[in-house]
Order: sequence, then structure tokens, then C-alpha cells
Amino acid sequence: MVPVRESHIDVLVAGGGTAGVCAAISAAMCGAQVRVIEQNGFFGGTLVSGIVGGFCGIFERRLPHREPDLTVGGVGLAIMDRVEALGGRSALCRSPLFDTYRYDSCILPLVLDELVLQYGVLPTLHTTIIDAGGAAGRVDWVETASKSGRERIFPRFVIDATGDADLVFMTGGAYRKNAAELQPASFNFRMSGVDESRGGVPSMAQLGGVVRAAVEAGEKVPFTRADPMILNGPNWFDVVCGFSRITVDATDTDDLTRAELEGRRQVLPTADWLRKHIPAFRDARISGLPSHIGVRETRVICGEETLTRSDVLSARKRPDGIGRCAWPIERHIAGKPQAELVPMEEGTYYDLPFGMMVPQGYQNLLVAGRASSADRGANASARVFGPCSILGQAAGTAAALCLEQSLQDVRRLNMEDLRALLAAKGAKI
Repeated sequence: MVPVRESHIDVLVAGGGTAGVCAAISAAMCGAQVRVIEQNGFFGGTLVSGIVGGFCGIFERRLPHREPDLTVGGVGLAIMDRVEALGGRSALCRSPLFDTYRYDSCILPLVLDELVLQYGVLPTLHTTIIDAGGAAGRVDWVETASKSGRERIFPRFVIDATGDADLVFMTGGAYRKNAAELQPASFNFRMSGVDESRGGVPSMAQLGGVVRAAVEAGEKVPFTRADPMILNGPNWFDVVCGFSRITVDATDTDDLTRAELEGRRQVLPTADWLRKHIPAFRDARISGLPSHIGVRETRVICGEETLTRSDVLSARKRPDGIGRCAWPIERHIAGKPQAELVPMEEGTYYDLPFGMMVPQGYQNLLVAGRASSADRGANASARVFGPCSILGQAAGTAAALCLEQSLQDVRRLNMEDLRALLAAKGAKI
């Protein structure tokens, strides 16, 4: 048997996606010794592995009488600004319901590497968390496996940013997951050689018209999304194509394997369809595939507080709010080719509550990212880049603050202290 090494750390962050990187950097900025474990060979999670293409959930709701402000500050804003400085962020992209920036998924992981190292976070890539345990509401150890063997890490505080609530699952915590209701995943891909002079990239509405015309003419389209999108990023020549909607339980390895294969199966015929129907794509070629299908939803924890659909639509504010979000309820529905898209009914943003990151029954564990506690409607709003970066910064800051104040239970943390420190670090509270 391979021997198990042992190590200790102040803050262990499980997962190096948006929430995990922001958590790790924020905890390190506050003086904690931090280690981040990531199963891929890069940071960025779905933004990189899934070729998402856009920084979603970063602006307030647009109102007729004013331009929307950013909801993201602090570490999330630093990431976007650095990507822009390296030529990897587009100009503002506007649509009727929301505004975004597009980004270059080759530049983003370079920026994340830079920031992780700049703030002294200990990175561990190509490493899988295989088990965890503890007692009395504490995660006492986390075990990993890699080419170097097995390692048992003893952290003082833990942040689960796996996106799947893996540590909560491994330690027997409460979560919800109905495999029949999970939001479908997307298998985006990149095409290069798009010729703007031939009419350019169609909007979602225009593309939808082309799809409908093809179907009405008796053509069977080779993709599974009735509301496909094409995102032109910082480089017009290179675009992201989102044409698939694939039902999958990404915590089931067999089902995930099936979904990955199905996503790749759709790429070649979809690219051929684009060359046939969109003049700008006549000479375009496939230039990038995702390394992991773009998962939207798996396990979601049962937290001390649960963000609800009503909270989102009513722009609810909270005394324990640790950040802002105004992304609409963008819920992709299994068995349906089109997504539900519901904007906020009033206000400019809603508050993300700290309690949505606190899993019931735990003292030294926070869950940041799309697995944070939310009902199915709210999860469809709070799962994107903006809120995930905000939750990550709040989790990392809270972890460092608990250690600084020698608090054994995160519930004893004073929210005004946390909010003040977050504001001092640039977060929008």
C-alpha cells in the first residue's frame, strides 16, 4: 500500500474554480496560510474547462433611467481587470436583460496562476480529494490522491469550492439533489476563421430565426438547444458556440462519461450546419473543445439560510449580505430545448446571505460557489461567475477572520466585522 503523507494548513480550499481561487486569494490576503487543491492542471474551473465565454452576473439590473453598476469588486474585479490588461476581455456586451464582458479562456488561467502565486497561496494541481472525516461538526482531515501518492491534510478551516459539495457529501452532511431535475449541461466549442465581412455573427434572436427556418423547411438540426448562442469575444476571428443541452448527473461517473461523449458527437455536425447556414462561418474551422462538459447543477447543500427564487425576484436585502447579484433566473430545464429566463421584478440587485455558505451542523466548513444553499430558482441565478467570485471572497475572508479571532464555530463570527473587512478589501456590500 502507498504510504500516506501528513500535512497541516490554516485554510484548505477544495477546488480551484472561480469560488475556490477567490476564496484562497482572499484568505491569504488576510494573513492566513492557504492551500488550494485542484483536480485539473489549471485554475478557473468551468470558465476555462467548459469554454463558457462570458463573465456573467457582474452588473446590477438595468433600469430605464440609469446605467447599471458593477456588482463585483475585490478579487473578482481584480481578475477581470487583469484579463483586460492582457487583451483578453471584450468591450461591454449588451442584451435586453443583462450586460456582460466576454473573455479569452486562454488568458484567464494565466491570470489566475499569477494572482494565486502573487498572494502566497500554496497551489496543488492534478490532485483529487478522495475522502474526508471529522467529528463534532468539524472537518478534521481531508485525504487526497495524486501521482505522488496519498496525503492526509489536517486543516484548521475548510472551504468546499468543488461545485459538487464533495466534502459535505464525504462527511455525511445534508444536501439536495434530484437527478431528474438537474439543469442540463452545455458542451460549448470554439471556432476560428469567422469572416465578419460576410454578415457577422448573428444575435441569439437572429440565430433562433435561422434555426426555425431550417426546421420549418423540414431539416433536422444536429444539435439539442433550441435557443443556441454564438459569443464573439475579444478576438472576432475566434467565437464560442453554444448549441447543446445535455441532461446529466455529473456526480455519476457513468452518466458523466455518456454526456461527454454525446457533447463531442454533436460538434462536427453542428459546425457543418453553421458553415451551411451562416455566411460568416463558411470557411471557419473548429479550434477548441472543452476539457470538461459545462455542468450547471449537482448537489446543493442544506445551509443555515437558503436563498430563494422570491429573494431573487424581489431584490431582497439582508443584514448578513456579503455581496450583490442581479443575474436573472436562468434555469435550463431537463427535457426542454429552451431555458427559463426571468429577470428581477424590482430593484437593482439582491443580497447574497452569508448563511447560504454555512452547511447545517458544521463549524469549520463553508461551501462557496454553485453548491451553496439555494432553491432551484435561486440557484439558477447565483451559479455564475459574479456571485461565485463574491461567495468565494466572503468565504476566504471569513475563514481568516475566524482564525484570527480564535473562533471555533463560524456561526459566532460577527457579521458587521466580516462586512467591514470585505468592504475594506474592495467588495461591494
